[in-house]
Amino acid sequence: MSTRTIAALLLMVVILGLVHQSAQATSRPSTNVPLDDQNATIRVGMLIPKNTSSPFAYSFTASAVTIAMAKVAADQILPPGINFTLNWVFEECNPATAIGYAFELFNTAGVDVLLSPPCTDAALVAGDVSTYGNLPMPLWGQSFATVLNDLTVYPSTFSVMPYYRE
Repeated sequence: MSTRTIAALLLMVVILGLVHQSAQATSRPSTNVPLDDQNATIRVGMLIPKNTSSPFAYSFTASAVTIAMAKVAADQILPPGINFTLNWVFEECNPATAIGYAFELFNTAGVDVLLSPPCTDAALVAGDVSTYGNLPMPLWGQSFATVLNDLTVYPSTFSVMPYYRE
């Protein structure tokens, strides 16, 4: 998969997270970002492994995010004045660190969108924090456990990829 493809997917995931959140009727403790605000900052929390044995490691995907941000600006996908703040944490696909960092991103950094860990076990526990904080949490990488698609358990978690069910 090319860097441009990864950038496009990550960008789509972040934007879909914002659209998903704006479609929710419930309120949440942290701030919602109005996309028509000319000076808004969208705070994105990213749970990502640093270990290069993962194809979704920081060293393989960090450049894709900067490419995606440049593409957003160049193609004027969002209104002028919308800025992004990216908060990276290295959870190493470990559920214990994923839940801790997800809560820190929600509680301390005040993120608006939580980009899930790319691994299923870590995504499940981060999904619990996403549900608690009503944060949109788009899935990416290999985090495609069918339970993550259950809106009664994870109402603010979603995927841009379809799930297979028998």
